[in-house]
Amino acid sequence: MALPHKELVILEIRHEENREVTFSAYQYKRGAFLWEDLRLEEAWWVSLAGSSGNMLLFGVYDDMQNPGFKTIIAVDALTREERWRKEDFVIQLIRNGVIEGYFQDQEPRPAVIHAVTGNILHENAEIEMQADKISDPVRPFQYMEGNSYFETIKKFLEQNCDVTPVKGAEYLEANELVFISYYVMEKTGLANYLLVMHPDGELLA
Repeated sequence: MALPHKELVILEIRHEENREVTFSAYQYKRGAFLWEDLRLEEAWWVSLAGSSGNMLLFGVYDDMQNPGFKTIIAVDALTREERWRKEDFVIQLIRNGVIEGYFQDQEPRPAVIHAVTGNILHENAEIEMQADKISDPVRPFQYMEGNSYFETIKKFLEQNCDVTPVKGAEYLEANELVFISYYVMEKTGLANYLLVMHPDGELLA
């Protein structure tokens, strides 16, 4: 997930062997990590659900058979500090600095939550939103091995970076830059790399 207004890419890295997921924030203009290896209390059943402004929104869920988020955790993208959390809340929409969804009580209870403070602004009512001041996060396209777009990315990486990607790749254009996340098979196993470049092919990272 990219946060163009902060020139950040948030990486979600899932380690299948020990069922652990970590998150890192990469500053693509500087070619350096702002922070790395954020681990939440829930080691595996957690994913990046979205963002609003500088707030990253993580969803904790029960298991793959019940993928609906049961807890929402808001973390500051710049400091990686947790700001608030809401139990039994289901996100339906993130826009204009607020989160719309509902609490899972005996009956669904609609609510609108302020993304920065976590305060409940409205319950059981719909409101008209104001224009957002900060652009929304941007998610990459994912192409699996065998897809024609993956083959195009594979050919580019083989010709320009002398690597052969496998399994799949993610492609994103944001903030006048191109991001390619790809996997290669190494002696120690599958490794994931991130390529950042200008549209003309000049590499940044």
